[in-house]
Amino acid sequence: MGVLVMGKIKLHEILHLSMRTGLGSRWNELKKYNSLSKNKSIQHIVYSASPRWTLSYPKLMPWIPWDQRQSSRKRRQLTLRLSRDKTILRQWLVKTMLRTPYPLTERMVLFWHNHFTTSMDKVNQPSLLLKQNILFRRHGLGNFKQLLHEVSRDPALLIYLDNQNSQRGNPNENFARELLELFTLGEGHFSERDVLGAAQAFTGWGVDRVTKRFMFRRDLHDNSVKYFMGKKGRFNGNHIIDMLLKSPYTAEHIAQQFWAEFISDEKPNAQTIKRWGYVFRHANYDIRSLLMAVLKSPEFWSRYHRGEKIKSPVELIVGTLRSLVIKPPSTFQIVTRCDALGQSILNPETPKGYAGGKAWIDTYTLSLRTQIMSDLVNNASVRDFKRMPNLPLKDKANWLLARKSVNPLPLILATQKEKLHHVLTDPAYQLI
Repeated sequence: MGVLVMGKIKLHEILHLSMRTGLGSRWNELKKYNSLSKNKSIQHIVYSASPRWTLSYPKLMPWIPWDQRQSSRKRRQLTLRLSRDKTILRQWLVKTMLRTPYPLTERMVLFWHNHFTTSMDKVNQPSLLLKQNILFRRHGLGNFKQLLHEVSRDPALLIYLDNQNSQRGNPNENFARELLELFTLGEGHFSERDVLGAAQAFTGWGVDRVTKRFMFRRDLHDNSVKYFMGKKGRFNGNHIIDMLLKSPYTAEHIAQQFWAEFISDEKPNAQTIKRWGYVFRHANYDIRSLLMAVLKSPEFWSRYHRGEKIKSPVELIVGTLRSLVIKPPSTFQIVTRCDALGQSILNPETPKGYAGGKAWIDTYTLSLRTQIMSDLVNNASVRDFKRMPNLPLKDKANWLLARKSVNPLPLILATQKEKLHHVLTDPAYQLI
């Protein structure tokens, strides 16, 4: 099967498209798609997303490395400043997601951060995480080749994966292993010899301690003959990346990640991934071309895959606030609530990123998720409710729920608040 033949888009279809490619669905913004076909709707969402829009970047102090000669008072000051900057950056990211006119851009920034995973607590330099975030904004819907080359020089990623200490005679394999297993080929498509060859090729790739920029230390680089993917030569990091990009497994691995992001938490059909990988590779790794193939596919529009993905904490909280245009609680509260639900913003627990899927929900987090939604409704102001569309309960459920409600819709609910509370606390609201 290839691409669906599409006519004018229906309400439940644009809701599905909007939920999967954005953060929530604003009722008033859905009207612009009334007269559009599915093709035009997809094209508008994918090609109108701008990498240039953002809030003003937060002012973060450059982090000063620890020095044993520093006084205890100076160390306390540095610790407080570091903690403050981490908080500022996480709140800035939440505020950007809430205010953006281009939610697909923010979704792709989150996607690439989870793909090229970096933890702020390990890197311990918020200014470098901001620089990385800007990189994902610039290339998140651009070209994967360029993104891969640039992110391989990203100071935050190199520090996180310990490559700044990798040198001739003592290569560190962390960066090389994740490059092959998580970033490009995927598990099962490389050998331990490939990992060693890549690790040797990336020796000398590190970070300047003064400028905090990428630095190639020629004196630490291993220029010997290396073995990688059946070839041998005096490879450097650029050679390794170029060889990885020639492998069909790289395009298919990214296609599989797009399946998990936009289609389903279930295992994909192998032929679907091969088809998307072919499109991606022959589009010279243009990310938008892959995304268009995914969104136009029969798999994306299948009723089987609608309303069966579990919302991430960010999708749940930020998406709800954006959909309803409710005055949000403080960004600090949003950050801490996402933390409590298992999505510590800019701090994935492992190099594999957030586990996602069914791991988002257990008995504790489900109860907490419901309570957070209840609190949002109960704390909404009269002005908030005046901004919302005054819809009958059935229409409100059709707008906000990706699938049929679990709890029966009551025949009579007197107020907008009661209607909204019923929908947002229904178990089906946890799905997208």
